[in-house]
Amino acid sequence: MPGYSPNPDPGRRLREARQRLRLSTREVERLSRRLAEEKENQEYYISHAWLSEIERGELTPGIF
Repeated sequence: MPGYSPNPDPGRRLREARQRLRLSTREVERLSRRLAEEKENQEYYISHAWLSEIERGELTPGIF
């Protein structure tokens, strides 16, 4: 697709969104755990460590 270039740093965008909402990585973990319990689906859970690794660029999140 002409003019399309993927974002080379998804972790940066994720961190910016989290900070815009004034959430710590620990708060994201807590909220995601609660959502996973409510939905009875552990795929909603995001650990603090996993989120930190993505934000530092050590991991790239998949589509799921």
